[in-house]
Amino acid sequence: VEITFNSKRKILLIFIKICFISIGIFFLIKANDFEPFWVIRSAWVLRIAGLIAIAYFGTLFILYLKVAARKVALIIDKEGIVDRSSFVGVGRILWSQISEIKTHESNSASYVLVFVNKPADIIKNSRNWFERWHLRVQHRSFRTPVAIPMIALNIYIDDLESLLLSRLEDYKNGVGA
Repeated sequence: VEITFNSKRKILLIFIKICFISIGIFFLIKANDFEPFWVIRSAWVLRIAGLIAIAYFGTLFILYLKVAARKVALIIDKEGIVDRSSFVGVGRILWSQISEIKTHESNSASYVLVFVNKPADIIKNSRNWFERWHLRVQHRSFRTPVAIPMIALNIYIDDLESLLLSRLEDYKNGVGA
């Protein structure tokens, strides 16, 4: 089974990132045109806010382009799951590595959490230091490095959870996929 990305949401997420980058550029260029008010007593505060917005959302934009080019987010087969749903998608996870599957709501975002027997192996096998860092943060936050974000997937969270749980149960019972 292949789970694809929702094209409309992908475009919306790219648009939002571009808007925040544009606001950052606007703050950087037009900082002197604002009258001092509230916390902003100096144009430097706006310039720093603009630089932070450009750096943060620019990085997210570049990382998201890697994901946006993909057509398939998840592949679910008889061997396990191939996670390519985010820029730190962990790749192949065998059914034998999976101990539990749950859903989670966090800061108005929905995730399917895939709990694995040896999370340190998943983290260690990541491609670079940034992905390892991000997987460690996910592991501290969710108690698993594998958190599949639902925001851009073309499936409802309940449907994905039930599909994964039924496939995991089939594996445990020795039924082929």
